[in-house]
Parts: sequence; structure tokens; C-alpha cells
Amino acid sequence: MALGVCKIADAGVRHISLSTPGANGLAVDPDSGLVYVVINGETGVWCGGSQRYPETLSIVDPAQNKESASVPTGPGPVWPLVDQKRKRVYVAASGAAGTVVVH
Repeated sequence: MALGVCKIADAGVRHISLSTPGANGLAVDPDSGLVYVVINGETGVWCGGSQRYPETLSIVDPAQNKESASVPTGPGPVWPLVDQKRKRVYVAASGAAGTVVVH
């Protein structure tokens, strides 16, 4: 097995490609099954690279094995939170003074 790769039983692990690299946090909506992944523009720089990525919230549908949408966020998106009751996803924008993005 390659360094940095682990095998989690054979529990049907799948890899779904995102339109933009730099994933930096995720949340799962237990009702819809959708996965919300924040793409932080600084991630490439933090990992030793020099490339910044667009700051977005990727919406992934594991049942369809694909990214359904990618929507822009504020600077430095982190920590998505699914509010099941209100049917909303909140994303803190760490790069902007006190902003929260609501999807």
C-alpha cells in the first residue's frame, strides 16, 4: 500500500472528483445524503504549493457519484454546518471579517 493511503475494510469506499482541488472541511446532510465540501483558496499554499484555488462550496451527491454543484463563498471558507430543520448550509468565511455564507 502506498504511503498516505489506507484501506478501510471493503466498505464500498468510492472516490468522487471535485471540480476544484483544496478540500478543507465537509458536512453531511443526513436527510438528503448530500455532502457539502468547502474549498479553501489557501489550501494549496498551506500544503507547500503556490497556487490559490477559487473559494467555493461543492455539493456532492454520493448516490449519483458526482459533484452536483459548486457555488462561490466568501474568502477562506471553513466548517460547513447543515441545519436540518431550516434546510440550510452555513459556511464560516475565515478570511472576511465576520461573514457567514448561507446556501
